[in-house]
Amino acid sequence: MLLYRLVKPMRRFFLPFEKMLDNPNATWYSMAKLVSYLSNKHAKVVRTLNINPNSEKPIFIQIAEQLEDSIFTGVFPEESRIPSTNEISALFNINPHTVLKGMNMLVDEEIIYKKRGLGMYVKEGAVGKIRKKRQEQFYDQYIAALVEEASKLQMSKEEVMELIERGYEHERGEHS
Repeated sequence: MLLYRLVKPMRRFFLPFEKMLDNPNATWYSMAKLVSYLSNKHAKVVRTLNINPNSEKPIFIQIAEQLEDSIFTGVFPEESRIPSTNEISALFNINPHTVLKGMNMLVDEEIIYKKRGLGMYVKEGAVGKIRKKRQEQFYDQYIAALVEEASKLQMSKEEVMELIERGYEHERGEHS
């Protein structure tokens, strides 16, 4: 029954499997094939997206940011298909219009594009666009706050630079 509830929201996509689940003669082998199919098909999406409905950040923005991050880190390479709005909405029990709103943000930024009848795909050059966007945001989000806090702590530029160098050494595993 639990498996049926997992499949039921994705009825259009899994109608043949649903018929199998309704069949009292279905074997454990066929059930295991279904579980394997579902987990393989959606494993990348589940690992990639972490939607928090209790967050102050709207869900459509969480979806856009996390898909963007997945594209940037190579989970979804350029020119590859990303999960559909229906797949994401069914998997996380989210309204499809909410998912579409998040995806349309990425379409507007020319990071993904629609192939009619086939789904959404990562646009060629998307990683470069995301990198450029993040580099532009880096100063505002991190550097300005770092300098402001260092000023409050009465730290010199040299002291801040030493901390940054220590951070790079820690990142590379060169602990002193």
